[in-house]
Amino acid sequence: MIIQLIIYASISQNNEFYVLKYGTHAREVYTVITAQTKLLLLNEIAKAVEDEFGHQVPINAIPIVAAIKIFDKLLKAKTPKIKIKIKL
Repeated sequence: MIIQLIIYASISQNNEFYVLKYGTHAREVYTVITAQTKLLLLNEIAKAVEDEFGHQVPINAIPIVAAIKIFDKLLKAKTPKIKIKIKL
């Protein structure tokens, strides 16, 4: 299901993050998946991830604010069409 909602994905394992906890630095190691998709599909992707792996999986989104025409065409061709309902 998730694969049908994205164009590309990459997986990076053993990403080290250092955070300040209780006055000391703590090391955290994560696997990070980066995926390109439409912003309007984010809720569907978040639900699919939660259904598959649980709600503890963090999801961060960074919008693509500009893209060349070929990427825009690829995005539209490879992801589902979205119907937006507007209530007036």
